Amino acid sequence: MHQTRNVFHRFLVCLALCLAVTGCAKPSVRVDTLSASAGGALPDVRYAILPGMPEIRNDDLSFLEYQKQLASMLRDLGCAVTEDGNQATGAVLLSWQASEKIAYYEDSGPTVGIGAGSSSYDGPGWGGGSFLGLGIGIPMGDGQAVMRYRYMVVLDAVAVSPGNGTSKPKSLWKVTLSSESDADSLRTVMPAMLEAAKPYIGKTTPGPVSVTLD
Repeated sequence: MHQTRNVFHRFLVCLALCLAVTGCAKPSVRVDTLSASAGGALPDVRYAILPGMPEIRNDDLSFLEYQKQLASMLRDLGCAVTEDGNQATGAVLLSWQASEKIAYYEDSGPTVGIGAGSSSYDGPGWGGGSFLGLGIGIPMGDGQAVMRYRYMVVLDAVAVSPGNGTSKPKSLWKVTLSSESDADSLRTVMPAMLEAAKPYIGKTTPGPVSVTLD
């Protein structure tokens, strides 16, 4: 019995190591930001969130949902958000794009198999007891088909003059987000994409930064 417990313990250790090595990769978001200053999200600006695409109306249901999520994020950063465009001193133009389904092949990588058992045979030259086996298999062929959707979200913040819609807006900061996901709806991934952008709002990255999502 004691020997069996030792074998089972070794089995659990090997299983944990194999899962650590071959575990599934978490989805990630590429964040690319530019800012006219190093002041972050500029909390002294009163932002209105507007559609950044001419075909999207202010009362579009998808826009209203994303607008609410973005407003919550900006308030978490200490920014003021208003629904009255005449009172705004800044605007965040929200644009998005969702691609069609993308199918491609990727290598599945080595596969690991672990087995444990015991033997009660006690014939000549043999001894009973427990055993532990570990095997690694290398896949052959072209790999497995993977389906993904590619999403892009752009947050373009500009300064505006209250009540003056004719003045040319001044750029404040811009965030470009992109991600691939097996989710077939932007509604599913938008909250995570905005959360990934949160630490970089109003800042300039040296290039696209990969943020891993939980």
